[in-house]
Amino acid sequence: MFLSVLAVFVPAAGNSSDDDEPLIKMIKKAPSDEQLKETVQSLLKEADLEQMTMKQICQRVFETYPEHNLANKKDYIKQTVKSNSSPVAVGSA
Repeated sequence: MFLSVLAVFVPAAGNSSDDDEPLIKMIKKAPSDEQLKETVQSLLKEADLEQMTMKQICQRVFETYPEHNLANKKDYIKQTVKSNSSPVAVGSA
């Protein structure tokens, strides 16, 4: 009588490459609107508004949160830039 044994390698459940990642990376939430607003305000304080473009500000915000896709927040970011970079009329009181 012959017995044939078929050995099949089955990886253990949950054994994936992200098992070694810190848990915080798995649970990080996208930035809130308030966090985005603060980021924009901070960037505008440091920016030379004569040289900085809207595209550059958006790109810097995206670079601040590289682990998140903020494409759906682009209009919000632009509106925040516009509302925070309005020039003050010279001589107005």
